[in-house]
Amino acid sequence: MKLIAILLVSIVLASCSFLPEREVTVRAETTIVCDKPPRAAPFVARETKPTVIEIEGEALVAYTPKDYENMSLMLQSLLKHLRQKNAIVAYYRGCIERTRGDNTNGDTQS
Repeated sequence: MKLIAILLVSIVLASCSFLPEREVTVRAETTIVCDKPPRAAPFVARETKPTVIEIEGEALVAYTPKDYENMSLMLQSLLKHLRQKNAIVAYYRGCIERTRGDNTNGDTQS
């Protein structure tokens, strides 16, 4: 009985491979044209070297003032980069919404 069930399952699963492939064509109904926004400022990674200090059997991670400054500048660069990327995404979303709004207004008038 198990052999018949295994053979039946394998035939059902393998039967899809015998069907010919169908070609699917996808057409876009609306072309959205948006001007390119300015590129985001590149993220600037700065070198920091943590130092491990052992005090009374406890391991602590310490940074020099220069390394701490580099971490701060790197974080500010990352935040600036992310804000600019979010602004670019918001620009494209607005462009798409304006395009969709123009199409729906045009369709209702005609």
